Amino acid sequence: SRVAKYVCFAGLLASQSRQAVVALILAVSLATLLNPDVRRRSKLVLLGCLPLVAGLYYSFTVAARNNPKFNSVSIRVDQINAAVHVWHLSPLLGEGMRFYNLPQYFSVTAPPNVLIDNLASTGIVGSLAFFYLVFVTMRTMGRLPRVFGTLGLVILLGHYVDGLFDIFWIGANMIPPLVIVG
Repeated sequence: SRVAKYVCFAGLLASQSRQAVVALILAVSLATLLNPDVRRRSKLVLLGCLPLVAGLYYSFTVAARNNPKFNSVSIRVDQINAAVHVWHLSPLLGEGMRFYNLPQYFSVTAPPNVLIDNLASTGIVGSLAFFYLVFVTMRTMGRLPRVFGTLGLVILLGHYVDGLFDIFWIGANMIPPLVIVG
């Protein structure tokens, strides 16, 4: 299991996926805080997250400064702004799922944030239902025995956090975390 852990960690570093690093830091921190067995075995794991936080900060600052018009940070901010503009057209019920495929929104792409995507797609009503789903599933995982519940809680929370920073909230990536939690 140690070899697999280090291979997965090396793959994470090689991919340079900022949202995956955020999800990993949050998942490891939450698992360490919630589960006493994990806490006893891996106190140094939390210390190992500090270089990841520093690398994450450095990655964001470099990305924001390099070629300001065409970098991943400014493109995502522009996508969020366009989706918020769409949401303002129909704030209560939104413009519908995959609104960005409609001809009138040709210039709008899928927003890289699940909250903004929910607001633009389903409006305030659908977003409240989504928040209820998140609350109920997180509460259910928190109430399970620590041996099983911590894994489900960490996977689910990692998935929700990943949805805050990436456009891949929709589609096939949505299914595996919910299957594991189930």
